[in-house]
Amino acid sequence: MKRGLAMVLAGVLTLAACGGDDDDGGSTSAATTGGSATPSDPVTTDPATTDTATTGSGTDSTGAPSTAPAADDVTTGGDLKIGLIAYPEQLDPLLIFSSYGRMVAASIYDTLLTIDESGELQPNLAESYSTTDDGTTWVLTLREGVTFQDGTPFDAAAVVAHAQRLMDPANECRCAGDIAGLVSAEATGPMEVTFTLAAPSGSFPALLAGEFGMVAAAASTPDAPIGAGPFAFGEARQDESITVTAWDGYWQEGMPYLDSIEYSIIPDVDTRIAALQSGDLDVFNSLPYARWPTISDDDSLQLIEYSGLGSVTVLLNMSAPPFDDIRARQAVVQALDLETLHETLNAGRTQSATSIFNRGTWAYPGEIESYPTYDLENAKQLVQELGGLSFTVLVPGPTYYEQAIAAQAMWAEAGIEVQVEQGDANAVVTQYREGNYQAAFTSYSGRIDPQVFASRYASTSSANYSKLNNPEMDALVAEADSTTDRTERAAIYKQIAELAAEELPFIIVSNLNDAFVARGDVQGIAASPDGVIRPAGVWLDR
Repeated sequence: MKRGLAMVLAGVLTLAACGGDDDDGGSTSAATTGGSATPSDPVTTDPATTDTATTGSGTDSTGAPSTAPAADDVTTGGDLKIGLIAYPEQLDPLLIFSSYGRMVAASIYDTLLTIDESGELQPNLAESYSTTDDGTTWVLTLREGVTFQDGTPFDAAAVVAHAQRLMDPANECRCAGDIAGLVSAEATGPMEVTFTLAAPSGSFPALLAGEFGMVAAAASTPDAPIGAGPFAFGEARQDESITVTAWDGYWQEGMPYLDSIEYSIIPDVDTRIAALQSGDLDVFNSLPYARWPTISDDDSLQLIEYSGLGSVTVLLNMSAPPFDDIRARQAVVQALDLETLHETLNAGRTQSATSIFNRGTWAYPGEIESYPTYDLENAKQLVQELGGLSFTVLVPGPTYYEQAIAAQAMWAEAGIEVQVEQGDANAVVTQYREGNYQAAFTSYSGRIDPQVFASRYASTSSANYSKLNNPEMDALVAEADSTTDRTERAAIYKQIAELAAEELPFIIVSNLNDAFVARGDVQGIAASPDGVIRPAGVWLDR
């Protein structure tokens, strides 16, 4: 049987090479197919952002961001060209939710805290953060001498105004679910901000390294964003490109090294590779694993690998047929021979997972024995009990195209009829956010606190796209965030993973490993696990 599947997957690769890239993956009108699929591309992140402050009562984290190379060791100037799979939905921290939106925003806004290459929180615009109780109150001391790109001061008043704007329900922040427990943000000194929560939260500091920590100036607008980051907004051409230019008032002396960055929207992966090889692009990510050897074998290019903390999943909408029936969810999981898929399509660079908590995170619970494994005969039996099973799976762009049609072939082996519908990444994300779908491929980018993933199981979470509604799960998710002790939290996350294996709100295809692809003369890219290039220290050896 495995040999037969391998032959099917070999055919999948041939189809992908011959026709998968004819469509650019960016059409706003989805293409629906029965026996085959059109290309698909990566996906998104979402506002459920959290972080791993390993702080307990009375803990304090203080320090400076990691040092960049000395100015004498770098070449300054030059224009960097970065390829993105889709046009950012917004550049306002209020509304950013995708990985490509966060990529551009990272050039305009610095965050209050940042993360290093090992995935740990580090000071940034905030020099220190601490809690003196159980995690209900968090105090930030801000960095002196920082200004926004319009010359206005970065201080406690600015941070509070930013926080209150995002907290205002009328503004419908994408982060609303994450900050639902935030009661107040107060300036308790000219450069000190105190956040008070309704209940203890061990994950709160992580918000300060994500969208909530991207402090915008008072005069900032969605069309003309203003932050305290290394680059100022320049020009935007809808669905084509966004350009930012170096800001000479940036607080990190001598940085940024580049003159400008142009983010070009190129949905098709082979077009991105060709642009990289010709010099029309300098760097991009979201590279299908099957294409990694193309880069590794080219001496003019570099593959900067990192252990992403996220996962590739197939969301299952539990609020509507067919996946409101647990047997349907069990059948689609057990019909997938993921080991063969990883070896055949992903060159063995991925491996099956039994929980959404990545092997790279401190909350990894080990293998969950109760998670269903490949069992084609049982999948067929479940389909018979259901009287047949059919559904449509959404795929947002080329990166997961091959995996989607491979899964389609495997499901067919079990008698499951599947249509693969490909559309623009933003459009597909909107569909599953609104619950207008049956199944959908997606990836969750790496976030350094596991609560971001646990929150996807909570019935009250805006990120619960599968519509799971289980009071026991809700209680566990809340409990996991109620302490700053990692050991206690990890034990709870294991319980969450075990309960998720019973409910199966989505298929866990693999934990996420990823890479930036760059020309050989691009230097200073830090492979942080959230997949975002922080461009202040990037330079060109030309």
